[in-house]
Order: sequence, then C-alpha cells, then structure tokens
Amino acid sequence: IRQVFPATGLGPYFLWQEATLRRSLGQRNQARELAQALTGTTLGDQGWYLLGSLYEVEDGNPARAREAYFHILNEFPRSLLYEPVRVHIRSLTTSSERSS
Repeated sequence: IRQVFPATGLGPYFLWQEATLRRSLGQRNQARELAQALTGTTLGDQGWYLLGSLYEVEDGNPARAREAYFHILNEFPRSLLYEPVRVHIRSLTTSSERSS
C-alpha cells in the first residue's frame, strides 16, 4: 500500500502497521528498520516506542530501550505516551539497579 499510495497522509500509519505486523511475525530486523523510519514522521513517538520495546523485549537490552524511550520525553512532550513512558523508564532504571 505504501508503494501504491506514497503521497497519502496515511503513510506513517501504514509504516506503523507494517512494523507491528513484522514484529509479530518474528521479523525483528525489518520491524526495527520500519520503526526507525517511523521516528521521522508524524507518528515519531510511536516509532520510538516501538524501537524501545524491540530493544527491551526482543533484544533484552534495557539500556538501548531507555535511549529510545528518552526520545519520546525529549522530542514529544505532548505525546499521550509521555507519562506511561516516563514511569516505565523509572521501572527500567530501578530493575537494572537491583540486578547490579
């Protein structure tokens, strides 16, 4: 759909859909590439969230996940994801401190 209708305003939504679909199919690298592309769109906060989630859950890398999540706090202060991400970052930090 993205190739057939490149000028549509729904492009970021299509990217998000494809990224989440590829993640659910276990295609992590493709999902990561699409999420990265999404970060430069109107759904950038969701792109960063998806990247953070991929780093955290799929890769087991909470440090990289925090970096991705911090982009939401720094670049998207009005995002609906802002507060849940802020709380989640604190839980990641607390968890990593306990395991050290």
